[in-house]
Amino acid sequence: MDFKPDIGKKKILIADPSPAARRALAGAICKMGAEMPFIRFASNYPDAELEIQNFKPDILLTEFEIGFHCSLDLLTLFRKFSGAGEKSLCVIISKNSSQAAVAEAVEEDVDGYLVKPFNYLYFEKVVTEAYSRKHCPSDYYQIIEKGKKELKDQHYEEALKLFESASRYSSKPSLVCFYQGKAHLGLSKKEDAQGDYEKGLEFNRIHYLCSVGLFDLMMEEKNFQTAYEVGQKITKLFPANPSRLKSLLYLAIYNHKYEDILEYHKIFTHLDVRTEELCKNMASALCVTGKYYLSKEDGSSAKYAFKHAAILSQNRSRILKYIIFEYMNCGHYKVAIEFLRRYRPLDRSSQSYRSLSLYLEFKLGLVTKKEFGKYIEESRIRIQNSEEDPLVYAVLIEALVESGYLEKALKFFEYAQKRFKEVEDSFDRVSLNFLQALGPRVHLDSQGMNNAS
Repeated sequence: MDFKPDIGKKKILIADPSPAARRALAGAICKMGAEMPFIRFASNYPDAELEIQNFKPDILLTEFEIGFHCSLDLLTLFRKFSGAGEKSLCVIISKNSSQAAVAEAVEEDVDGYLVKPFNYLYFEKVVTEAYSRKHCPSDYYQIIEKGKKELKDQHYEEALKLFESASRYSSKPSLVCFYQGKAHLGLSKKEDAQGDYEKGLEFNRIHYLCSVGLFDLMMEEKNFQTAYEVGQKITKLFPANPSRLKSLLYLAIYNHKYEDILEYHKIFTHLDVRTEELCKNMASALCVTGKYYLSKEDGSSAKYAFKHAAILSQNRSRILKYIIFEYMNCGHYKVAIEFLRRYRPLDRSSQSYRSLSLYLEFKLGLVTKKEFGKYIEESRIRIQNSEEDPLVYAVLIEALVESGYLEKALKFFEYAQKRFKEVEDSFDRVSLNFLQALGPRVHLDSQGMNNAS
């Protein structure tokens, strides 16, 4: 089918940050028969999204990178809104062969790709071949389409026969392998499905569909080490999505890959859609990462992780308490008090804030031992009757020991131990652990005092 006679009727969107590139692409496509009134332009990612939804282009010519975004993010939206439906055409323009390889790996979504710089003949060849494949598909793609229909109707054995037939028409049938994997999953043959995905990745080590299929299967099988390795590769090459990023945060912590969390945070900051759940997951992962870096005595990375955890949580007290305790455990009282100052005004009336504030000021020599001891004595009975936060007990017991009130510290500790047998919340468990860790010290100090007397 000749492309030129038909192109003047097509609506075309050109998305590229460079004005010169947009002009060059418009000139090339017009030389092939397109008409300027049917062409729209987008210089940034949000504009490209709006144009796709409102203009509903038949053809998308887009730079691989649009600002902080990868244009592959646009593909689902383009296929959904394109006026051409299944005949819509997407051509990616890449700056290097690595980007081109990634575009090629996204079979069924990217119809063609160009590597800059290009001339008109190269442009015409790529676009014409992509159009031809779309409107006159090869035997390979025609058989795959038949197999996909059988797959949709849950005729898995018939689908497998068709996919096996299609594989003879390609030297690198990664797409066939992906659909064979889906068919085997339909038959509950997970090992065969895994083999299909891995075989597809042997043909093309960055094939997107096979990579995602293997990742999802490894997650389902709880093979978290392999899942993380595959997930990392996907994230490095292809656009992140909130669901997969959430899984990667869990996998990074499970596999003790704390250094990777900071990289995932950078990816997170460039996401347009950040759900409340993902924000909570990111904040929790950053807290764990901060603790890791403190253990490695990397104060700068620890502070970065903790700071962004606090920001993500909107300075909620439960996150701040976790951070403050980690610094207290390391004796970094100056940094701890920096995070204490992040407390929101509505949280500063709490007993836990008051206790932490006085304790840190005491450790930094900002209040006298006598002043602090007076506060402890006045608040002890009131706290015993009403306080539900193990943090307050932990801080005051530590302070009682520091201030020399060893008998009171021992009684207070034994009382708190009975009161807080279990704490479900992970951040409150930090307070409880700190409280329990004081046990040996309280007992030893108290014993030493009794021996001395």
